[in-house]
Amino acid sequence: AHFQAGMRVDGALLADDCMGLKTMQIGSALSIGPSAVLRGQCAQLQVELDGQKRMSIEGAGGSLHGMWSADTPVSTSDRRLKAQITPLFRSLAKGSPSNSADPVGWVLRELRPVSFVFRDRAQDVRFGFVAQEVEQALPNLVRRDEKGRSLLYQDIIAVLALASREHQDRLDKQDAELAQLRATVQHLNAVVQPTPGPSEADSAAEPAQAGATRDELGTAGRRPRGSAAEREGRRPGSEEDPVVRRLVDQVERQAGEIAELREVLRKVVQHVGVVV
Repeated sequence: AHFQAGMRVDGALLADDCMGLKTMQIGSALSIGPSAVLRGQCAQLQVELDGQKRMSIEGAGGSLHGMWSADTPVSTSDRRLKAQITPLFRSLAKGSPSNSADPVGWVLRELRPVSFVFRDRAQDVRFGFVAQEVEQALPNLVRRDEKGRSLLYQDIIAVLALASREHQDRLDKQDAELAQLRATVQHLNAVVQPTPGPSEADSAAEPAQAGATRDELGTAGRRPRGSAAEREGRRPGSEEDPVVRRLVDQVERQAGEIAELREVLRKVVQHVGVVV
């Protein structure tokens, strides 16, 4: 074997039989430079730097230790690589209680966001969930191994996206109902507004009519003092006065319409659950 300067082999260079396989073992560790160590065992390979474990590689996968960064992390998501594609709402409905009318809302209520620290890194405060709690609502997001439970955080994005869409659909429906109620209230307000009184032309015509009446009285001679309505004990300008009669009829008709509209408005308010 050939080694450059700065590389050290701890142990002997020998052939070994690991799990029935012929292997080449270079001692127990390979030091590269002053701080990097590649430590190998029969079932695991570890990379250490400055005395800290940074990577563990095992037969079923591996683990990264410490803080790692990636310029462009991606996940495989090609449709051609997937099968049994099912709307998430159906999957959540299967896992929610049978009496739950809103499986998405039930899942969100079951998720409990927490802050925490790992026991071996107590100085780093993290935000997230507890795998055991998430497993009660979303068991497909939890993985188990000899170290404990792990959580597929990226899959929670799909749950949150579905919840956001459900929430937006409710808002759109409520906005449409609110717009309809506003239009109804505006219509009711327009109907219950008092009708304007006689026009200026009618007001101007009344003095002329009164003047004509006085002229007729002057030519016909002086009549007995007081009108027939006054002599009979009635209020002046009642049934015989067409202007007053027309105004009275209009007021009575509007009063009836207002009563009907109040009843309609009461039913509308009762429907939307608002007390005015």
